Amino acid sequence: NPLKILQCLESLRVALTNNPISWMQEFGESGVDEVVNLLRECKKRRDYDKIEYECIRCLKAIVNNTWGMNIVLKPEKHAAIFLLAQCLNPNKPQAMCEVVKLLAGFCLIQERDGNRKVLGAITQVAKSSGDRNAERFRPIVEALFVEHELEGKGFKTETKGELAYHSLILINTITNTPHDLNIRMHLRCEMMRSGLNGRLDLLAKIAAKQPEKLNKHFQIFLSFKEE
Repeated sequence: NPLKILQCLESLRVALTNNPISWMQEFGESGVDEVVNLLRECKKRRDYDKIEYECIRCLKAIVNNTWGMNIVLKPEKHAAIFLLAQCLNPNKPQAMCEVVKLLAGFCLIQERDGNRKVLGAITQVAKSSGDRNAERFRPIVEALFVEHELEGKGFKTETKGELAYHSLILINTITNTPHDLNIRMHLRCEMMRSGLNGRLDLLAKIAAKQPEKLNKHFQIFLSFKEE
């Protein structure tokens, strides 16, 4: 029953957020795997959007400490990162907003090679789509503009500018984290080819209308671009 599953997930998220680390460790890796398996099931069911969102929020609570972060990032290839990359869908702004926050955080965990693992997952998702011309960064770039487009059509967005803000943080994190200049240039050029190059002026207008934090990260993007 989807309603019962959703209620259980909501209760689990509250428990993961409010209980001490010892409770989470008792919940264990097997518990984390259950959440991951349920998220995998969501990709097969069109009526599981709310459940997918709660799974993502549970994973966010799990990785909000060293123990949980190690569970997800310590393995060479954990299914959770791939499944989160699969949730980079601008048509589901609320869920995607949570995902880009998580992936940007993973990218910064250098001792666990987080940036490479996130890039690997995003690449794998594009390859598994069956579209030879799929651009791995296209969903992240599109997320910068989806709220603006919805509001232009008269729709109110639940994310209220947060999706564009956190997507831009993820873009900055992906492109600026590698130490090798050639890799950074390659990633930035690929990002620009994925629909960003022709819409920088529009992004500047969006950033100017949004809270200062979005404009701040847009200026960071421009400064690294010029460099």
